[in-house]
Amino acid sequence: MKPVTKRRMRRCSLNARKLSVRATAGFTLVELIIVIVVLSILALGTTRYIVQTTEQYTASADRAKLIGSGRVAVEKIVRRLRNALPNSVRVSASGRCVEFFPILAGTATVGVVPLPVNPLPTATFTLSSAPTNYAVIAPLTAGELYNPPPGPQVIRQTVIASAGTYSSIDLGAPFTFLRTSPTERVYLVGQPQRFCASANALTHYSGYGIQASLNDTPPAGALVSLVAEDIDVSLPDLNFQYTAGTLQRNAILAVTLNFVKNGDPVRIFHEVQIRNVP
Repeated sequence: MKPVTKRRMRRCSLNARKLSVRATAGFTLVELIIVIVVLSILALGTTRYIVQTTEQYTASADRAKLIGSGRVAVEKIVRRLRNALPNSVRVSASGRCVEFFPILAGTATVGVVPLPVNPLPTATFTLSSAPTNYAVIAPLTAGELYNPPPGPQVIRQTVIASAGTYSSIDLGAPFTFLRTSPTERVYLVGQPQRFCASANALTHYSGYGIQASLNDTPPAGALVSLVAEDIDVSLPDLNFQYTAGTLQRNAILAVTLNFVKNGDPVRIFHEVQIRNVP
């Protein structure tokens, strides 16, 4: 065994120092740059994934809201129009508004009609509410209701002012109806109502009385209620298209509503059957 010399001890001490320096040394600049680049790429990819996922979720949620809003709006229109007086539906020239008379009650006439009569004898009927109302017998066109001719008419304002059960209709004075219903039907209807689509809104109007013409201008003095928002009327689609009934089929109202929010469009189409019983 060789004796340990001072020179060998110095070499061992120097080697130990080198190993200690190497063990405690940090990353080089190149290594740090590589790590930063890799982490940046991973962070960018992760951020894009999160952002895209969030945007897709938000778009899906907005679309679901539009679809839900559209279905509710169509259901409100359908429920009211199912109770519309036959041959009372009319659509504005632009196709943005639809108007109709809502039925309050229906019954059958008794005795001679259309000779001058007051009160008008009928079968017993119940009127649940009595706003301004009219007795109507066998209208064949909307014009006979909104633009009644001189002389005998199909529509007459009544004097019924309260809800209850009745067996006749007080017309206020002797009145001659234009014709007799083939089914002896007489309707009690309220004031006309309308739905109108405009920029960003679908609106319901009521309580404004009978008007000769129908346009897109809100009627004066009407009760207004908002049905839906985010309506798009920039497209050429007609919001309402009416096909009159015939002896073989009921009338049809086609409803087309275009919704848009944050650039995402939703189109809802529905057809409503209007009863054709004179």
